[in-house]
Amino acid sequence: MAGAPLPRNGTFDGRSIVPALRGEPMAPPPYLFWTWRGEAADEASPARLAGTRLGPFSDPARTLLGPFSAVESGAAARRGLVGESRRRGPGYAARVGEWKAVVHECSDQAVLRPSLDDVMELYNLTADPWEETNLAAVERSVVVDIKRLLIREGVSCECFQC
Repeated sequence: MAGAPLPRNGTFDGRSIVPALRGEPMAPPPYLFWTWRGEAADEASPARLAGTRLGPFSDPARTLLGPFSAVESGAAARRGLVGESRRRGPGYAARVGEWKAVVHECSDQAVLRPSLDDVMELYNLTADPWEETNLAAVERSVVVDIKRLLIREGVSCECFQC
């Protein structure tokens, strides 16, 4: 669109928004994926060790504006799952169609990649937008399909933008 040359390797790790800028429809992405680094990483951060406040959004587990606010301010908060009892290490969430999958802590903290061993919560956001009913035990095939998708895509539990 801007006439700039492609990078040498000619690959991008994102999606072009050029169709939207042209007023053309865009197909939805096959999935959305996001991560957080966990409280253990926050506790070891230089700012935390120096006693410096990290800002209002430094602890997403305790803010309504964090990257997983629907989980924290919704059913998880009502069930008392927010805070110290969860999220010691990096975790992730994914949205695939009407499903939202949440892994509060990657099972393999050495590799930091999604695994079939991850304990995953599953919510149908169409039927349950407040994420009050974890369907992971009932929809086991959906859980396995999402885990396999994320493993195949090669995503990481590590939060590079945190």
